[in-house]
Amino acid sequence: MDPVLKIVTVRSNGDSDRSVEATFTTDGRPQKNGQMTTIGKWDGQAIVLADALSQAGLDVSIERRYELSSDGKTLTFTSAWSTPTHQDDFVNKVVLAKK
Repeated sequence: MDPVLKIVTVRSNGDSDRSVEATFTTDGRPQKNGQMTTIGKWDGQAIVLADALSQAGLDVSIERRYELSSDGKTLTFTSAWSTPTHQDDFVNKVVLAKK
């Protein structure tokens, strides 16, 4: 499996598009992207990115999981955010289906 993963996020507000690129390794080595440090690894058929971020004195941990279905038609992306106090924890799940 390829040890490098490049994620390009494009956001559009109707008038303009904004693109952000981040590169990660999937071999367990820490990777710095902006203010975040990420450790990427394979978990079976899923890629898991464990992010650590400190912002405004608050430590935030984010686990992002990308999993492709066995038929290759559905990509499930789950992100779980947590803080030391657990007051602001939440999980977000997005399921993308190929047409």
